[in-house]
Amino acid sequence: KIWSKDDFWDVALTQQVSESLAQSGVMSNFDRTTTRGRRTGGNAHEYKKYHKTKWHDLSLEERVGAASQVHAVVFAQLGALAHSMLEFGCGLQRSCAFVRRMSVQHQLPSSQRT
Repeated sequence: KIWSKDDFWDVALTQQVSESLAQSGVMSNFDRTTTRGRRTGGNAHEYKKYHKTKWHDLSLEERVGAASQVHAVVFAQLGALAHSMLEFGCGLQRSCAFVRRMSVQHQLPSSQRT
C-alpha cells in the first residue's frame, strides 16, 4: 500500500500546500504597482508598472501577515491529510505523529501544532 509510507504523505502535503498557495495568491496580496507620469509632445501620459513582490521586499508587518496566511494554508491541508490518513487506516498514533512532525517542519505556531 502506497499510503503506508511516510514519504507518500510528506509529498502529498507539499503538493497540496503548493497548489493552495498558488490558487490563493498569498504573495500577490503584496504586489505593488507604481504610477508614473511622463510628458511626450505636450501630452501628459500615465503608466503603471507592476512589481512582483519577493519575501525580502516585504516590511516586517507584511512578512508576519504573509507567514500567517501560509501557516493557515499548511494547517488546513495538514488537517485534511490527517483525516485521510485515518480513513486509509493509518491509525491515530501515526496520524498524530505526522501532524506533529509536519507542524514543526513548517514552523507552525504552537497553537496550531495539536
